[in-house]
Amino acid sequence: MYMVTFQKGAKTKLHYHESGQILMVTEGSGTLVMYKKIDGSGKTGLKIRRITKTSLKKGDVVYIPKHTLHLHGSKNKKKFSHIAINSHTSTGREAKTIWFDSDFETFARKID
Repeated sequence: MYMVTFQKGAKTKLHYHESGQILMVTEGSGTLVMYKKIDGSGKTGLKIRRITKTSLKKGDVVYIPKHTLHLHGSKNKKKFSHIAINSHTSTGREAKTIWFDSDFETFARKID
């Protein structure tokens, strides 16, 4: 479990988790954007497409399924905070987060 705060205009890099994640918004307003992999591999690069963009506000709770490419961060240059709860994998180990460099529109490449 993590308490995360984004300063005005800040957001994560594109990423996914090896297991599901729950976000519980505690302050401000933010955005959760989810993407779908269209083609390619993480090392050579992925073609991606945005599938949802969800506005978040204090009190909202959202679930992000495992292996779903996404980003989250502040909206409209306002501070944004949430609690992130990452579930463990089916084997009981802590799930890894896999990070990507991206243009946030069409392309992503895994960060080693």
